[in-house]
Amino acid sequence: MKKPLGRGLDSLIPRNSEEAQAKHSGVVTSNFFELGLTEIVPNDNQPRRVFDKELLEELAESIKLKGVIQPVIVTKLDSGKYMIIEGERRWRASGIAGRQSIPVVVRNTDTAKERLELALITNAQREDLNPVELAVAYQKLMDEHSYKHEDLGVIVGKSRSAVTNRLRLLNLPKEVLDLIEKKEISEGHARALLSLDDKAEIIRIANIIRDKNLSVRDVENMVKSRSKPSEKHEKKQDANILELANEMEVFFNSKVDIKPSKKGGVINIKYNSDDELDTIIKKIRGEQC
Repeated sequence: MKKPLGRGLDSLIPRNSEEAQAKHSGVVTSNFFELGLTEIVPNDNQPRRVFDKELLEELAESIKLKGVIQPVIVTKLDSGKYMIIEGERRWRASGIAGRQSIPVVVRNTDTAKERLELALITNAQREDLNPVELAVAYQKLMDEHSYKHEDLGVIVGKSRSAVTNRLRLLNLPKEVLDLIEKKEISEGHARALLSLDDKAEIIRIANIIRDKNLSVRDVENMVKSRSKPSEKHEKKQDANILELANEMEVFFNSKVDIKPSKKGGVINIKYNSDDELDTIIKKIRGEQC
């Protein structure tokens, strides 16, 4: 197994400022240096993919008032520039705030793999990445550096099963992953959708979750109660009918099948016990359950 790098943020910050000064140019302030913003470049392997504009502006206002409290972690490139390992939000917000420089701690890294590991560790420890960003970073380490689930678990301090479950999110359609990254649905919602096979159905239910503000339990019950219709039958189903059936399933907390015909149609509401039937009848009557 590869030697884990998850030693904590303290291990990334040099304790000997004199040693650091000998290695790096810049103004020494305590254990870190002030570097010009133009001397710093973002990391192409940065796990974070989403930078909320409003949050950046809020951080910029804070930086105007109090400065940059925590230094950015960087590594020096052969070009002479410094690449960000952790702290791209602070770097971006500093530019918005009108700063010309930012405090940094320089960390020596030899390979792109180590830079990605460090970025993943520091962000994961700060709980600074959304579930999709973490899953993409995990997958990148697996694809490019032959990591196993157990190795990733050691690096980020998670169990093998936790790593596996997060990686499964990448099986969802892009439209659903976008909703997770925008925090319009949760990781719990997304995991419930993984048991469905049809892409269009997954996207449709994900949009219902967002629009109706459904709980994870609502989604689990909806998914559990759904049967897998044949492709021929599903193609015949009108999208509006499927949408209505989904809404009715949430309302009744039971499987609902709507079968339209030329002269009307039939609505089937499934129940598994007398108590469930009693609850459905009360809901139809508008009585308190």
